Amino acid sequence: MMLAANRLANEGMTISLVAPTVGYESKSAFGAAFKRAFGYSPKQYAKGAGR
Repeated sequence: MMLAANRLANEGMTISLVAPTVGYESKSAFGAAFKRAFGYSPKQYAKGAGR
């Protein structure tokens, strides 16, 4: 999940691109797992909430 966070925050990748690269077929499943891991949605994290 750290790879996904890095790609969202530092590489500017979209959720649609990141999810499959870390093994998720659906954006919703990825979003739920990401929020469990970090406490923020992927969108919030990408906008700087996780820093």
